[in-house]
Amino acid sequence: MVCVTGSDTMETLLSAWSKDFMKDKPKEPVSLTLVSTGTGINSLIERNSDMAAASREMLDSEKANAKANNAKLKRVMVAKDYIAVVTHSTNPATELTLEQLASIFSGRTKKWEEISPKYKGTIVPVMRERDAGSTKFFLSHLAKLEGKEVEPAGNAQFLPSNETIVDEVAHNKMAIGFVALPYTHFECKTKTIKIKKDKTSKGLRPVASEPSYPLLRPLYFFYDASAKQEVKDFISYCTGERGQNLAKMRGFAPPDSTGAEDI
Repeated sequence: MVCVTGSDTMETLLSAWSKDFMKDKPKEPVSLTLVSTGTGINSLIERNSDMAAASREMLDSEKANAKANNAKLKRVMVAKDYIAVVTHSTNPATELTLEQLASIFSGRTKKWEEISPKYKGTIVPVMRERDAGSTKFFLSHLAKLEGKEVEPAGNAQFLPSNETIVDEVAHNKMAIGFVALPYTHFECKTKTIKIKKDKTSKGLRPVASEPSYPLLRPLYFFYDASAKQEVKDFISYCTGERGQNLAKMRGFAPPDSTGAEDI
């Protein structure tokens, strides 16, 4: 058995991969426990799982923990994920720049009328918990633009999953959130916003036909350097042509490279 723990962002992709993989290798079942990237990495380091599915890089503290536990790990990029920004379906906003996103999620822009004059009310930023891979990626991406760390707005809501974010945004006309692209199809009452790198750029949707979409992040597998053959077989499947074709069908972009690296 291959035990995989980690990011719930990768749930739809890993579910598809594992089912397809087991069609040819029924004697190599894949078990999935997908909560968060941090949970997956810690489980791998403590040798409670074979692989960690991650939507971010390992933190320095996690690398130190791996070293302390004599865990020699490898990393391979398996796909890229489009981060979609969503609002309630009645929100008239159609495009936002990265600068506007930074201002909204940091709380500097507090009212929707600052974005769309006819839409009035206090903006409610919604995101995953602070240690979630999506939150760390999103805020660090905006921090590069700002030149400083971006602290979430004081009224920001922190929710446990992509599904709960979509549900909140679908029922709260003042909310704005960000989720992995596959989750935008869970609820028809949300609207996906086009993202502009700056004021003069074209607004882009998070779709495969827009490879320059500004919020595109890598997804990884972390695993032990001395992993058993079943783990290697599953990784080879996911990074191979069949696995990558399935990932594309699920709305994920191909990785920059599928070569494994030492951590």
